[in-house]
Amino acid sequence: MLESSNFTIFSSRDPSAVHRLHFLQFHLFSSSAVSAARILKSRSGNVKENSYAADYLINFFGFSRKRALRVCEKIKFGGPEIPASVIAFFKKHGFSEFQIARIVGRSPAVFQLNPKRNLLPKIQFFYSLGISGPDTAKIISTSRFLLGRSLKNQLIPSFELIKSFVKSNEDAVNIIKRCPSIIELNVQSTMTSNVASLLNAGIPEAKIVHAFKKNPRVLVMSPDKLSKCVEKIKQMGFDPCTGSFLTGLYVMRKPTSSVWNRKMEVYKKWGYSESQVLASFRKFPWCMGASADKINRAMDYFINQLCDPLVFLRVPQIVSLSFEETIVPRCSVLQFLKSRGLLRKNASLSHVLIISKKKFFEQFVLGFADETPELLELYPQRLHPSK
Repeated sequence: MLESSNFTIFSSRDPSAVHRLHFLQFHLFSSSAVSAARILKSRSGNVKENSYAADYLINFFGFSRKRALRVCEKIKFGGPEIPASVIAFFKKHGFSEFQIARIVGRSPAVFQLNPKRNLLPKIQFFYSLGISGPDTAKIISTSRFLLGRSLKNQLIPSFELIKSFVKSNEDAVNIIKRCPSIIELNVQSTMTSNVASLLNAGIPEAKIVHAFKKNPRVLVMSPDKLSKCVEKIKQMGFDPCTGSFLTGLYVMRKPTSSVWNRKMEVYKKWGYSESQVLASFRKFPWCMGASADKINRAMDYFINQLCDPLVFLRVPQIVSLSFEETIVPRCSVLQFLKSRGLLRKNASLSHVLIISKKKFFEQFVLGFADETPELLELYPQRLHPSK
């Protein structure tokens, strides 16, 4: 098994990687490519080998020369036969070309793994859990270290620990699907420490389990960071017995102080005090999970165009809604109905924004379609709940 320390991760965001993969698959199996590789292999010296490997990574996977040479210090290419067998293995098991390019871009040392001995047992493990082929491909292609982890010492024990905590094989599988990287982490020490910290903070175990199912990353934060976030959330007035405490903790795990302050300044710019923003945060923590630009855009629309600055205080969820998919079309329908005198003037904007797509369509589009058939044009077909 390849040790994780040698499983160096490199990122390749070049969108042309997939196109190079097409080229690679064709040429790796051509006799001329194999002959050329054998000639290169016969040349002595690490310089020649590294040159071949570097050119390979640059030409087919978009690596910079500096990165390619750094990778070559970790792995040795003996020719195209090994890369071809790895690529063919992934293709056989339903990995898309994009997913293969992503794996190679992140983890070029995958070429040192033996498909039958190192890769197949891990894929079979996910199959044994009832995870489909497409979901298995997604889990592996989105995880950074998984292919370099030991099945016996890491992946299986991590899964068993997660399952024992949530008391369900199905829930454990869903957690892995939601957060593939969790199974490659040191779950044993991290989860144990974090669960203890949350219990000591007064959070009921049932709520911890529920939060873990929804947002698995909460329990795999570094214990030190989690403890600091717990203290911050407490200082902001969150009640440990409410579900919003752990949601707030999840939101707080990510932003730096500068990012948090920037979001707070955007709210203040639109006339809200810090105490009002914190009250909204306690009510709906995700209002501080949106980007500063998204917050600014939503506030501009509700305050400058709809002249309703109080809607955020009533329903802080508005900043997490899609501007194009929800806010604009629904508000347009509401304004249209009011202009026709079909709704009372104080019809709740809050209600219109937070109800489900299906309920909105039934109540405010189909419900008035006989009187105003143009509503079906005002509310685009792609936004219909059946689409």
